[in-house]
Amino acid sequence: MWLVLFLTAPMMRKTARAQDPLPAPNNAVRSGTENGPASPFWSANLTKVNAFFADAFNTDVVIEADLWDVNPKILSAGLGFLDIIGIDVTDEETVRAGGGTWEANVTCANGEDPPLGALTSATSRMVNLAGYNCIASGYGGLPICFSWPVRPPTIRTSAFRVTFNNGSTVHPPCAGIMPNVEYNERHCVVIFGDFGTRSPSTDPLAIYPVKVEVVQDLQLIGPDGPVSANGLSFEGGGSPYDAGNGPYFTAAKLNRLSDVGEGVFTPSFINTDAYPNSGVALYGNGGSFYRIRLFYSGGMTPNGVKGLQPVDFAKYFYLAAMLSNGNQLNITEPGELYDVGVGTLSVLGLADTGPLQAQYDACYIEDRDNYIDIIIDASNEAAASTIVSVQAFQEGYESLYNPGGPGNDPTPGVLYTSSASTQSVGVTNAIEFPRTVTYCTDANSRVSTNPEVCSKVYGPNGGEIPHESNVSRRILCASLLWTSLVGLLHVIVPADGAIV
Repeated sequence: MWLVLFLTAPMMRKTARAQDPLPAPNNAVRSGTENGPASPFWSANLTKVNAFFADAFNTDVVIEADLWDVNPKILSAGLGFLDIIGIDVTDEETVRAGGGTWEANVTCANGEDPPLGALTSATSRMVNLAGYNCIASGYGGLPICFSWPVRPPTIRTSAFRVTFNNGSTVHPPCAGIMPNVEYNERHCVVIFGDFGTRSPSTDPLAIYPVKVEVVQDLQLIGPDGPVSANGLSFEGGGSPYDAGNGPYFTAAKLNRLSDVGEGVFTPSFINTDAYPNSGVALYGNGGSFYRIRLFYSGGMTPNGVKGLQPVDFAKYFYLAAMLSNGNQLNITEPGELYDVGVGTLSVLGLADTGPLQAQYDACYIEDRDNYIDIIIDASNEAAASTIVSVQAFQEGYESLYNPGGPGNDPTPGVLYTSSASTQSVGVTNAIEFPRTVTYCTDANSRVSTNPEVCSKVYGPNGGEIPHESNVSRRILCASLLWTSLVGLLHVIVPADGAIV
């Protein structure tokens, strides 16, 4: 007990403090000088470095991204976890002292050392190199997920205001599109910052977000192009340290399986171990394949660290199919053929997790974004259309955590985020009317809503690049800058590694 008091006492005593809105485009260093002054060179150039990386990630493109509602709205905006964004992730003791967890007994089938992502969900301070706009320092994470995809270049930290249960407000010091970078995703902006206390809401000293607002002209992509999200808000969420208040599903949508818009073509130094992970990449492109895409509030993992695997469907989910006689048929086992009256169907497995592997083990890396796909093989459209809901975490099934979960070896006395509660999410049938949207700048610097044009312009081979949106050049420059930064940091960062 003394350990948890020692670790949490400073957080229990602190009060939420407003932080100054940050100048566009997404440029900030966390205020304060508790670690001593930063290098003048670093201070003078960090704004430009942050803007460069944010621009490289926040490309002006969405391709076949889902419209989850007929209107633009915030579907979820709750605190995911606290303290683990911006700590020393090279050392287990330091991660645990910072409130993170560390997986025990992780062995890779290929004989290699486990990747860092298989050991902890904590991240280093250098989140700016992932397209964010800050150097993080023990921050929490709060995903803000919209019904329509975000136009990434319009992301600004000053566009968001978080209100706490004690009435105080804050503009976050960090905002970015990661990890929802694939072109057919991009519905969620993740903000990092000091978002309260690591305690359940029943604690009289607990501080946690109760409202998130868009207060500037962030843009979303709708059926008729960009629209302003200014004025949208979301209330609720509570503390992720409340029992049962884990991540939750906001929508589910049934479409024919396609890989249009899938993949990662962000700067070439990004870790791509989790890709390709589409349904096509994992199961092929059979003409009878369909995808149920689940959209949810925060990254879902089996324990907060371990990656969700394509073979995990039966651990967490089953499908409910409605037959013509009014009876419900539960589809529980992948690979088993079910007769639904108007045809047959089977579950192939999960997708939008990580890549296809011959063997899945504790070293498996998945993308930890806000989407899970369930891939089915149906004899015809009518058979696929019998699916009416996805049942998750029901009695006898396991549950999932966001990345603040305990892992397989939690530190005694440390409070971790809770697992998800039992959920049932209705499936919207979008087979005939896909309800997706595409938007980009074409080769003549004109707006295009054609998926083929946008896939060519922003695809892996580059294609013809608009003069004002030279993606290939940005990727090349980003790679060169990354190489330079690694060496430069040894010169400009203080000897104790402190960056403020």
